[in-house]
Amino acid sequence: MKQPYGWGVCVPRETTQVSWQVEQELALLKPDRWMNWHYQPLADAPNFTPMVWGAPLDVAAIQARMLAYPGECWMLMNEPENDWQARLKPRRRWT
Repeated sequence: MKQPYGWGVCVPRETTQVSWQVEQELALLKPDRWMNWHYQPLADAPNFTPMVWGAPLDVAAIQARMLAYPGECWMLMNEPENDWQARLKPRRRWT
């Protein structure tokens, strides 16, 4: 597995939907890792860290990404116990 290192940047999906803006921001900041609370990047930039945030889950798309990028470090379930975050009960989270 690729180990995370250095510093990271989070690009909120809900505020920036234009890929060239994200690419410019990342080019200026030069983070070691970046994420956007999703398993697909908003921009064509290196060092993306995918995340499975909460329900509903597109299991087929997530599995396809895992197969396409073996060994990639993922972030899973942001605060699943909170209704205002991932909103998943522990049993539901892993099924």
